Amino acid sequence: MHVLCEDDGIIGSSFYIMDEIDGRSFDDPRLPEVPKENRKAIINEMNRVLAAIHDVDIEKTGLSDYGPQGNYYRRQIDRWTKQYRSSETENISAMEELIAWLDNNIPADDGQRTLVHGDYRIDNMLFSNDGPECVAILDWELSTIGHPFADLAAVIMQWAMPTGGEGRGLLGVDRRAEDANR
Repeated sequence: MHVLCEDDGIIGSSFYIMDEIDGRSFDDPRLPEVPKENRKAIINEMNRVLAAIHDVDIEKTGLSDYGPQGNYYRRQIDRWTKQYRSSETENISAMEELIAWLDNNIPADDGQRTLVHGDYRIDNMLFSNDGPECVAILDWELSTIGHPFADLAAVIMQWAMPTGGEGRGLLGVDRRAEDANR
């Protein structure tokens, strides 16, 4: 990004100017459009980039105040619960059970604080058109200082969610049995 303009008088809303990055994007972490022998390199690159994000020195880069102090998981559970409560229209017992389970099973704060993307997954990445190199990471609006395991969990979660426009990932719950029989 080069410039952010928050003056609505210019074009009627805030806007920004950024580079156009030419690259490939993938919606399905199985990478069915990539030859099998080339998939490992893309996954390795995805892992390398995630490690590099988590290796950013937040003190040297001036990001130490980019996110609040304290247990990142507590912050996330509180935020998502608050958002759920503000939009719920009826009591859903499964959600109440999930909220209670999360509250009762929150990991202890081990003090790890890194830059986290907040939505790290393969469909938020652009790769070189002719190789496995990552050329851009997209959708940083959920980034903060937090626990690196959260980004890792987002990657793993893809593999349990349905592919396509309605979800992200490899196998949806309702397709697992069907796909296992193939």
